[in-house]
Parts: sequence; C-alpha cells; structure tokens
Amino acid sequence: MSTKMNRTFIPLLTLLGVMLLLALGPGAGRAAAADDTWVARYFNNRTLAGNPIVQRPEEAIDNDWGGGKPHALVNDDNFSVRWTRTVDFSAGSYRFTATADDGMRVWIDDQLLIDAWTDSQVRTLQADRVLSGGEHTVRVEYFEAGGMAVAKFSWQQIGTAPAGVFANWKGEYFNNMNLTGQPSFLRDDRQIDFNWSTGSPAAGIAADRFSVRWTRSLNFPAATYRFDVFADDGVRLWVNNVLVIDQWRNQSEGRFSANVALNGATSLRLEYFEDQGRAAVALAWNPPGGSSIPGGGTGGVTGGGPWFGEYYNNHNFIGAPTFTRNDAAIDFNWGAGSPGTGIPVDRFAVRWTRTVPLTAGLYRFDVFLSLIHISEPTRPY
Repeated sequence: MSTKMNRTFIPLLTLLGVMLLLALGPGAGRAAAADDTWVARYFNNRTLAGNPIVQRPEEAIDNDWGGGKPHALVNDDNFSVRWTRTVDFSAGSYRFTATADDGMRVWIDDQLLIDAWTDSQVRTLQADRVLSGGEHTVRVEYFEAGGMAVAKFSWQQIGTAPAGVFANWKGEYFNNMNLTGQPSFLRDDRQIDFNWSTGSPAAGIAADRFSVRWTRSLNFPAATYRFDVFADDGVRLWVNNVLVIDQWRNQSEGRFSANVALNGATSLRLEYFEDQGRAAVALAWNPPGGSSIPGGGTGGVTGGGPWFGEYYNNHNFIGAPTFTRNDAAIDFNWGAGSPGTGIPVDRFAVRWTRTVPLTAGLYRFDVFLSLIHISEPTRPY
C-alpha cells in the first residue's frame, strides 16, 4: 500500500470508528433497554383502531385537557391514546395509580392490572404489584368519550422486596390459570382457608381465571397424617415433592384426602386455580392427638372448627414451629410438663388461630392462664 493510500485510509478508519461509537453510545443502548419517555399514540376513535393520527414521546402521563384536545390533529371528543414504556424497577412492592375521565386500563408485563374501560366522571383507581428487579413493560390505554378529558398515571414504591423468608405460607398469586410467568402478587398467608366467593383474592388479581401457589416447610412429629383439601376449582398437593392429591380440573365443592407418613422436616406445596364462579380453597391435616379440619363447611372455608396451634421451642415465635396441631379448645393445664414432643417444659410459645362466625354484638373476651372463653353478646350494636 502506498504512503498516499495510507494517509487516506487511516483518517477514514478513524472517522468510521467515531461514527460507530456514536451509534453505540450510552443513549442508544439505554433506548433499547429502559426508556426515559413514554411513546404516546393518539387515535381519532375510542377503540385504538387503525393507525395513530399522532405519535410522539411524552415525559409523563399527567394530563388534564379540560374540554380541549391533546393535539391539533386529535378530536376534542371520541379519541383514545396508548402509552408504552419499558421501565427499570428496583425489586419491591409498588402502588400504581390511574386517574381518568373517561376510561383507562393498565398492563404490567402484558398482565392486566387496572381495568376501568367505561364512560365515567373523573375517578382514581389503585392497584399494588410486587415486581422483581429489572426491566418491566408498562402499557396504559385511555379513551375520551365527551366533556372533560383527564388522563393521569403514576406509581410509587410502598415496600422493599420480599426477603425470601415467610413466617407462614408463601402465597404467589398469578393473573392466569396456569401459574405461568412472574406472580402478580406475593404475600404471607397465615393459613390456607379462603372463601373469596365471586370476588378477588387481592388488589390487582382478577376475580376469575387466576391461580395461586402456596409453599411452606414444617417439622412434623413421626406419625401418619391425613391431609384434607377443599377446592372450587382445581387443586393439587405435594408433600416432600411427592404429588399426593391431583385434582387439576374445574369442579364445585371438591373434597379430597391423602394419608402420608411423616417424620421431621417436611416441605408442602399447594397449587390452586379458579376458572369462573365461586373461588374457595382450604388445606388442613390431622396430627396425632388432634382432630382434623374438614376440607369445607364449618371448619374449612367458612370458619368454625378447632383451633390451629403452632408450637415453638422458644418463647419469641422465632423460626418455623416445632410442630402444628388442631386443638379442640384452648383449655390446657400442662402442670410442670411439656405440651408435646420436641417442646421443652419451660420457655416455649404457642400461637392459636381460628375463624369464628359471630353475630353482631358486644362480646367480652376472657383470657386466663389456661383458658380463653367468649361469652354471648350482652347487647347489640
């Protein structure tokens, strides 16, 4: 290669290198990952149909157009907007707030979070969602029917990420029937004994076509236990990763049992799905010396039945209980002895829980050294 060609070729390589660095710079990389602005698409109809009449970036969804229009090319009334954005969230629990006149709906990772797609006066709706750390897609859709036009959307972090240690049941709630994707909601459920009827189990979860996975580890004294499950609709139970109840189908008032020999640390997993209509699920087992809780009826989904006792070999309720059992009543005199295998005679703790249907009235709760008694109402409210 000649000297003249060398002198021409080197600056050309330098120029191409600079152009490549500019093309691959931080701004371009970030645009492909998390977005700094919303992409707003405006339609001259209420159904987001056809091609948008206007498309533009917007810093925030914080609009009060009054009786006017968002753009010269957009109608005063009967228009719609779709905003999309990829956001890099820190792991945690978030509260999403939508204010609209008229309709608005919100998706997180293509899962419907807020659904208010109806004509209305200005109103504000909120939904909570636990998000894993990283990028999540957010989509907000809005339509204006007539009169005033308001469209606002925001979020705030209301809690840190779950520590991964749940004191009771770890409940993972999904906005689908197959437990797929990331859970829409996480919470610590003290027991699996729910009758949501035709309602939703939590904000951000649909009333129909949802699923839940509960997991927990407990220490069982050596014995054969009968596990009782009630479900409307589908349910399946694993004990130590062995599927012992498999009723993954639409059904009404399903009651199922399985006998399992246990000794020591035990992992439990219950999965449930709701299709349509009533949503209800309950799980219980009969340990030695206790009576079983039925899978439904009084003592299952609708309350009543014995007390669920959680016994700890410390007096601060630290860690998992040493064992659990169903106690017919809280009326014990252990003297100088122990309440059960694995529990010391001193410095232990017990937590009892129970759902009891009570008529409206004023009650007196009496707590003694070994007895809890609920008296009848003395007068109505």
